[in-house]
Amino acid sequence: MKSQSGTPQKEKPNSTVPFCVSRGETADTKKRFRFNKEKLVGVCYNCGWGGNAVTFVRDLNNLTWADALDIVNFYSEFKPLPADVFEEVFDRIYIEGKDTEVDRNYIPLPSDFKLLSNSNSLIAEPIRKYAKSRNLTEKQIEIHGMGFCPTGEIILPNNKSTFIDNRLITQVFDDNGKPVYWMGRSILKDAKPKTFNPVGGRNTINKTDVIFNLNNAKKTGFAVISEGVFDATTIGNSGTALFGKTLSVKQLLLLIRADLEAVYVMLDPDAKKNALVIADLLSKHLNKVFLCDLRGGDPNEVGKRACFEALKTAEKYDQFTALKYRLLE
Repeated sequence: MKSQSGTPQKEKPNSTVPFCVSRGETADTKKRFRFNKEKLVGVCYNCGWGGNAVTFVRDLNNLTWADALDIVNFYSEFKPLPADVFEEVFDRIYIEGKDTEVDRNYIPLPSDFKLLSNSNSLIAEPIRKYAKSRNLTEKQIEIHGMGFCPTGEIILPNNKSTFIDNRLITQVFDDNGKPVYWMGRSILKDAKPKTFNPVGGRNTINKTDVIFNLNNAKKTGFAVISEGVFDATTIGNSGTALFGKTLSVKQLLLLIRADLEAVYVMLDPDAKKNALVIADLLSKHLNKVFLCDLRGGDPNEVGKRACFEALKTAEKYDQFTALKYRLLE
């Protein structure tokens, strides 16, 4: 076996880095692992393992590349990501010393899914009524591929079933108009959970891998980041949704690569700390990042006019803006 530097190494049975390091069999074993803190790469002269910080965290904790990168970036001093990190981290995996392509698959909708646009089905009527109560227009219903399932059976990993009937289903599309993800919002007040987000495995596209309506926001040159789908549709063509209050590394990369003129962060009023974290991360890569001070409720609750006012008075994020918001907490 050889290390990354090409130095021949003796095979040591039952010992694989990083686990052979963590076992600490002997003092000599520990000394044979080297890690460059500046370049964030390491090599073990005990068994020949070599890789970067993300690889180490991934192997040590048996994580995916994406989860390991989140740990490295968010629990250490944040550094700008290299330009090719999107391909290197999310579209490839490292197996037995070789780069291997990863196919990230779309989690398909149930077979009985039907588009709500122009549907005359009686089952569609309560779904359409709910969509209208969320101030969705017919155009938005069509653009976002909104629909419903009469039954909507979903087979779970444990071979049990769940059903997503009585839900307004919204799709997420890529730049080519291809569906990449979807979610279902219950139209029933007491339903649990209110939102159904399909979850797959390592090779599937999950909610932290996408940003709702980013494909359309790119066309406007601006993106307004909100939490939920109905917040984004209230904001308009530039409205996007993270499906939550946090920004994943994959979503960060999508925004960096979107070539936007400016990004506005408009989370719910109770999520100002989350908004500051998101703005801080984005400001390390984008020149124009703004914080919106939305009051009175989430974007869908307060309506378009209040969202417009929050955009007009948005402040460019810098160290002084961050200090001001923290002092007002």
